[in-house]
Amino acid sequence: MDLSWWPALAAVIVLGFVAALVDGAGRLPGPPRRLRLPVRRTPRSGPRPGDIWYAALPGGEPEAPALVLAVDGRDGVRVARISSRPGGERPGAVPLPPGTVGQPRGGSVETEDLLWLPAEGLRRRAGALDPLLWDQVRTLTGP
Repeated sequence: MDLSWWPALAAVIVLGFVAALVDGAGRLPGPPRRLRLPVRRTPRSGPRPGDIWYAALPGGEPEAPALVLAVDGRDGVRVARISSRPGGERPGAVPLPPGTVGQPRGGSVETEDLLWLPAEGLRRRAGALDPLLWDQVRTLTGP
């Protein structure tokens, strides 16, 4: 009788036994592990710097576009008016390309006239400013 298959069977049984021991040892309770679960980010519905919102500005229309410059939970938001006038000829005005905030001719961000508004003064979000324009406006308005 041929007995050459017995060592192969013994090797398979030993490997299965070792695998069961290793798997069982991994399932034993041990010191708690710190697992890093993926952070679930929910979109913020509140204003963020660089966002354009329609707001109730003092002395203006019931809803006028404004650029959010800073957000403070206690005091509200710091905004700059967005006017429909071209900004190339006035100092402190950053010209906006056509189509920004639904203005077909463009407009400008008035960086000389900054306002603090309560967060409730912001009515609805209109979009976000282009990152290159946001860097330009941020340098003109300061911190």
